[in-house]
Amino acid sequence: MRFAWKVFLSTVIVIAVVFAIGGFILITSFFDSALSRETDRALEENQLTKLAYESAATTYVNQGEKLTDEAVINSVSSLESSGRRGIVVADENYETVFTSTGEAADMQLMAETEADRTYRIGRTGERYEITVCCRTTVGERTVYLETSRDITSIFQEREMQFDTYTEWSIVLLLLSAIVMLAVSMFLTRPLARLSATTR
Repeated sequence: MRFAWKVFLSTVIVIAVVFAIGGFILITSFFDSALSRETDRALEENQLTKLAYESAATTYVNQGEKLTDEAVINSVSSLESSGRRGIVVADENYETVFTSTGEAADMQLMAETEADRTYRIGRTGERYEITVCCRTTVGERTVYLETSRDITSIFQEREMQFDTYTEWSIVLLLLSAIVMLAVSMFLTRPLARLSATTR
């Protein structure tokens, strides 16, 4: 194999590897940043839902009423009407008391929830969502509050970024291959002449 071809192929391989690694790191860091931001928002929404529920439930308790399932449902229904969506409430036995999503409570997530919050990122079909669960006690009644946030858009954005990056990498790799072929031929031409002269 001629020296020019060796220079050309080795350079193109190095460029391709650098493009692949650099692109992967760049897109993954953007994705991780977006996912972290959405996780923080989901945790914050859950905290606000918990505080709003505690405030509404405390009103019932302060009026001397027992916090029954109906009172819990009324407390949470007011949260749903104020714009919060994807709320599931379960009792201490993980039995669903209220759901705005039509889905049952995530018993495994609730079982993992101690005093603080627990969250999980899951996929259902083509949808991704982050589900956050916390436990709260008002009066003598302990309930689990589960809130969900749709994060499908950041996964779709990552796929689009990978597709776009792949297309542009191929174009740039082809252009750099053409340039490197010309450069390697130009740089190795004196060596070829010298080799021909010494024969």
